[in-house]
Amino acid sequence: MPAPLPPTELLGSERAVVLVSCVLSCVGSSLLLCSHALWPELRTRPRQLLLYLSLADLLSALSYFYGVLQDFDRTSWDCVLQGALSTFANTSSFFWTMAIALYLYLTIVRGSPTGTGLLCCFHAVSWGVPLGITVAAVALKKIGYDASNVSVGWCWVNLDAEDRVLWMLLTGKVWEILAYVTLPVLYILIKKHISRAHAALSEYRPILSGAPAFQPRTSIADKKLILIPVIFIFLRIWSTVRFILTLCNSPAVQNSVLVVLHSTINQALDCSEHSHKKMTILLALVALISGFGSSFQYGYNVSVINSPAPYMQDFYNQTYLERTGVPMNSGFQTLLWSLTVSMFPLGGFFGSLLVWPMVNNCGRKGTLLINNLFSIAAAILMGTSELAKTFEAIILSRFIMGIYAGLASNVVPMFLGEMSPRNLRGAIGIVPQLFITVGILVAQILGLNSILGNAEGWPVLLGLTGIPSLIQLLTLPFFPESPRYLLLQKGNEEQARRALRRLRGWDDVDDEIEEMFQEGQSEKEEGQFSVLSLCTFRGLRWQLISIIVMMMGQQLSGVNGVFYYADRIFESAGVPSNSIQYVTVSIGAINVVMTSLAVFIVESLGRRILLLAGFALCCASCAVLTLALNLQTTVSWMSYLSIACVIVYIIGHAVGPSPVPSVMITEMFLQSSRPAAFMVGGSVHWLSNFTVGLVFLYMEAGLGPYSFLIFCAICLATALYIFFIVPETKNKTFMEINRIMAKRNKVEIQENKEELKDFRTAPGGLVERTMSSSSQL
Repeated sequence: MPAPLPPTELLGSERAVVLVSCVLSCVGSSLLLCSHALWPELRTRPRQLLLYLSLADLLSALSYFYGVLQDFDRTSWDCVLQGALSTFANTSSFFWTMAIALYLYLTIVRGSPTGTGLLCCFHAVSWGVPLGITVAAVALKKIGYDASNVSVGWCWVNLDAEDRVLWMLLTGKVWEILAYVTLPVLYILIKKHISRAHAALSEYRPILSGAPAFQPRTSIADKKLILIPVIFIFLRIWSTVRFILTLCNSPAVQNSVLVVLHSTINQALDCSEHSHKKMTILLALVALISGFGSSFQYGYNVSVINSPAPYMQDFYNQTYLERTGVPMNSGFQTLLWSLTVSMFPLGGFFGSLLVWPMVNNCGRKGTLLINNLFSIAAAILMGTSELAKTFEAIILSRFIMGIYAGLASNVVPMFLGEMSPRNLRGAIGIVPQLFITVGILVAQILGLNSILGNAEGWPVLLGLTGIPSLIQLLTLPFFPESPRYLLLQKGNEEQARRALRRLRGWDDVDDEIEEMFQEGQSEKEEGQFSVLSLCTFRGLRWQLISIIVMMMGQQLSGVNGVFYYADRIFESAGVPSNSIQYVTVSIGAINVVMTSLAVFIVESLGRRILLLAGFALCCASCAVLTLALNLQTTVSWMSYLSIACVIVYIIGHAVGPSPVPSVMITEMFLQSSRPAAFMVGGSVHWLSNFTVGLVFLYMEAGLGPYSFLIFCAICLATALYIFFIVPETKNKTFMEINRIMAKRNKVEIQENKEELKDFRTAPGGLVERTMSSSSQL
């Protein structure tokens, strides 16, 4: 993370406003406590939960009041005490706010009994988790002076803590963001249930002759249900904005308005100006067009056949009946549908095999342009399949779209990674995964029964996949090719300089050209790596093993299993069957939000922390989910724990295992070996995807919920491998990363020629060499 900004100065007027707000908060909380003590008839369970929330807010206001008065300028015992109390109180406040929403959902929507067991669970989580986090932070000396960069008056996470961002997330921001997502979903479900109840009651109202028909009106209670999450997010969002600005090291974090109200978000754009190289409009457009035209398609086609599946199967059966005069038997229909689903990952595998020859012969941009033809052809076939009365066209089109996705999922990260400056390489490298999640979400929304997920709309739903490809085919030719490809593989320095100048927005690109020349000098004797030479070359052994482990961990970590179980988990929690599709859309939205967060924090936290934190969350979620699924028939609230596990798993997978591995492939290999590395990584990705789809149903039938223990073990093993083997690549050049990996591979890079030497043999006839000492590196 960049060096922190100077301390925030508090003006007298700002201090007064903050102190007054603290006093008002104390008065409000005290009144609630007094009313609970004086009037026994008001001691209902909802007000009891509100009492605990008020107690947490009172502690927060008192600690806040003390912090603003003291105006800390260094870490001291009272600074640590105040920071610890604030951390505990604010985190507890988030948990009690979500507990109230969950209680209302259980009593209003589920109508399930909520006895002392649930209240004890709320106490254990809402007091216990914040207390555990706070004690750990104090014991590890993470709480201290923070210059009021995120919240005025707090001694929060110490400025000197090396893993400061991680502790800011653990001590508040993760739970804050989780509340932003959870509260609107729960209150929307509650309001929908109340609206349905109003509509049902209106049918039994006596209608007098001549009286106007009953028109349901939104009650005050309904309005409160809308306003509660809106007010909560409005009051809390300013602190989150300051947190994001702190990650960007933006001076806007100390803006006078932000100090009191925690921001105007318009100044967040200034954060990129403090980087060594900034995001230009052209680079942003290349990322958006490549992501929308290619990666979006991958996500869209992963999810697009889920909602209209019953109508498509009816079409298969009807077409077969018209051809043969007899209905299709269930076994043959299952086989056809299995082919429809599995052709996509199988095509993805064959598409990955085309990466190496196509990107080397056609270039990165040329490959993307040619690839669009696959998508457009498949879209036409799928969109006209019902009119042509042929389900074979759908199965063939799924295979063609798989080839398209296999190429796109590898070429887009390579293309963007080679075009990006090193300080933005991680963020731009995650953009393809962001568009994959957006594609999944759009397919879920358009696949709703009320939109296109019905008997009439499914051909249009499938055919829409060609539109983004058509847009990319028309616009991408106006953007530059990868400068590294132009210089190192085509040998055209002038075109490479021209492309770099357009992408960077200035004329002085000599440093980057020089760095590319060094990379070319390092690998000039090797030539272009084939997959076979990559697998046998000792100098790239650990890089190859690392991408195989990360790609297998990404797909074998249980993400498909979690989504498979999600519907039945929500149904067991009382979500009506016709509302599950809306909950699925909400999960897709969470996926998009968390991947968007990864774009902003990957350059601050680094790749390793996101991978380790993501796999750790997935591992813990799978373990707890196994327990919850086995006990949900005997313990009523276990189904809600299952929902929490699904959400936490998706958050963990979205911030690390999903987006980061492709970034690491770009960074861990040089130009000559990168296409072959993406070909290997992509093939492992799609084979693992295909294997999970093939095997999981048998695992689920044989092991039931215990199948998640296998995923738990895979997540743990992958996290351990990353912890011990994979280096941090943030803000390093490709040559610097190559030198780090050379030590692990026990090969030498000579500083004078930058030539990679193998101990024994290497492609292209590299000289054998024995390293005499590690100091030669």
